[in-house]
Amino acid sequence: MMKTATILAVIATKTVLAQNSTEAPLEPELRKMSHIFRMLDSQLGSDASRKSAYSTKDVGKMLQNYGCHCFPKNTREVGGAGAAVDDYDQLCLNLARCHKCIEFDHMNFIDNSWDSDIGKYRFNSVGDGSIDCESGNTDPHKIDLCKCDAQFAIAMGGLWDDATYNFGNWGGKNNNLNTLDFDATCVASGAGLRADNCCGAYPFRQPYDSNNKDCCTDENMVETKLYSLVSSECCMDGSVASLGVGCP
Repeated sequence: MMKTATILAVIATKTVLAQNSTEAPLEPELRKMSHIFRMLDSQLGSDASRKSAYSTKDVGKMLQNYGCHCFPKNTREVGGAGAAVDDYDQLCLNLARCHKCIEFDHMNFIDNSWDSDIGKYRFNSVGDGSIDCESGNTDPHKIDLCKCDAQFAIAMGGLWDDATYNFGNWGGKNNNLNTLDFDATCVASGAGLRADNCCGAYPFRQPYDSNNKDCCTDENMVETKLYSLVSSECCMDGSVASLGVGCP
């Protein structure tokens, strides 16, 4: 019974996706995001072992306009406002944060032809499921962007499930199951806070506002994690301890 319901859901969704394909802005944006979706396709598998009944193109459409942070408003950019509405949206938010650090760390390479949203790089899908970003690139900015996108693809590939994908959070045109009020839900909080620096190693590097957070480093000056300037302190070994408790 469950299998029949899933098949019917896939058929209905493909009808909606076909209707979505008439939206003029969508196809060019999907082409610009082709690297990410090709990476994701490598994680979903192929033929009998494929995790999804949807094509790469359809999965891409199902991620665009999903939640608050997955390529909202038919754009090629991840990241929006507000908290993530579920795990899929959280992965898009994580990618947006990683992309933000690309903009900070490699600002000399950012122009109209290359940025964190449209920048090109080379990658190789490895047989063990990993994605190689280093053998085909020599430029650090391309390697780092590749690592951001590869981590998103690997995590999304592990999470993706046709049966539990929440159509209520997908703002695709003609999706009558959409219940997410984007304008009311995807609203920024933390007024006055603005990221101005980054912490950690790619692909888990995160932006932060130095007015209320700092990046903890160990004795070798390796960045380990973010900590609150109000409630925590950075220890010599790179760990973070609560104020009043003290470092080990």
